[in-house]
Amino acid sequence: MSHTLSTIIVNCNAGSLLRKCVDSLLACPLDIEIIVVDNASSDASLDGLQDLLQLCVIRNPANVGFAAACNIGVLASSAPFLLFLNPDRFFSPILSPHCWSACSLATAWAWWVVCWSMKMARSRGRTGVVRWLACECR
Repeated sequence: MSHTLSTIIVNCNAGSLLRKCVDSLLACPLDIEIIVVDNASSDASLDGLQDLLQLCVIRNPANVGFAAACNIGVLASSAPFLLFLNPDRFFSPILSPHCWSACSLATAWAWWVVCWSMKMARSRGRTGVVRWLACECR
């Protein structure tokens, strides 16, 4: 199955935050692939995830580090666009149009890399996106 966006989450003992992150992606209206690369977690963060058909879980026997785990996720991905998401962050439905715009721009302008920079700001208990940026790298 071909997806528009592959989301790669590197996990290492994120606890219940990982499930909340995955649930936020499952609620996303975009056609996404979700890949969790686990760096030898010793907690219960992967519990219940194996039952989700929309999810690919890769278990590393040892903690290979964040960058190596990201690369493992990239090798398992099938979509033309990648989103790297930490397990303590959640994908909000308000991000979908921005994410789709970045993917559309990249396709239309034949960009190789789109950097989407998010700054999370907390104000009175609410978290929101301050900005996003698309740039070309050749």
